[in-house]
Formats: sequence, C-alpha cells, structure tokens
Amino acid sequence: MKLHKRNPDKEACDLTIYQTMIGRLMYAMTANRLDIAYAPGVRSQYNHDPSNEHMVDFKCVFRYLNGTKDWRLHFGAALAERTLRDEEKGALECHVDSDYSGCPDHYKSTSGLVITSGGVVDWRWRKYKSTAQSTTDSKYYTFGVGCMRLIQISHRLNELSIPTIPHLFSDSQ
Repeated sequence: MKLHKRNPDKEACDLTIYQTMIGRLMYAMTANRLDIAYAPGVRSQYNHDPSNEHMVDFKCVFRYLNGTKDWRLHFGAALAERTLRDEEKGALECHVDSDYSGCPDHYKSTSGLVITSGGVVDWRWRKYKSTAQSTTDSKYYTFGVGCMRLIQISHRLNELSIPTIPHLFSDSQ
C-alpha cells in the first residue's frame, strides 16, 4: 500500500498511539526483526499528521509480525552446508534497486541496497533529496551509490587481509 499525506477531509488518528506504534516497530527492528527495517522508516514520515488510513496500514505490519513470529533469520547457514567454489570464496555482492518518483507526495525517488558476504554486511534505504529527471537518472544514481559502498567495504576488508571479489547486481538491463 502506498501511503500519502493525510487528506484534510479525512479524520486524523491519535498521534500518541501512532508514534508509540512507530517506536514499537523500531524496537522490534533493532532487537531481532531486521526483515521489517523498511517499515518504520516509511511510516515515520507521517509522524506529524497521520490518518486512520495510516493506522490501518500499521495493523497490516503488526499482523505480518504476528504471523511470522516463529520465523528466524539465519546468516551464513547456506554457506556452511555447501563447499564454495574458488570463484565464490570472498564474494561480496551488492544488490541495488530504485523507484522513480516512489514517494507519492513529493514525487521523489527512493532507492535501496543490500550488501552480502555470506550474510548481510550493509543495507540502506533512502529517499532522494532532489527530484530525479527520469527513471534512468534514478537508476544511475542508485547504481553509483551501490558501487561506492561496495568499494568502501571491499577496501576495509582488504585492509584486514580478507580478500574480496565485489559484484554489483541491479534489476536494470
């Protein structure tokens, strides 16, 4: 569900309850639910003036949490179960994606990336400060940020004598 600013014609929800729910999501995210890291960031943009539509959206997130409370994230378990080929050893992968005018209120693009090496090393989600001129502009910027973070992490690992082979992946052709 794409969230929008509250329409003045629609009823506002209780601000204290909404902000408490944001805090609970952030606690769950930092404590042990990394899979919901995107949810509090997007919903906190409407902290100042939430509507009942935002509250309904929150209930969907909490239903997801309740339905997946027995699920666990396992980092690196797949690597322990199989023997790596020589070309896979030290692989550092970055997956990037962007959404041109993904924010429906300001038409600003959003982008995200995740860097893995057997497990998650780094991840980020951002809303651009300026409006992208095209889908290509949005994808190009996201690709550049992914390259920059991948090279930084690769250099740090190489300084620790951990050889890496960086790879960058995007949904663009």
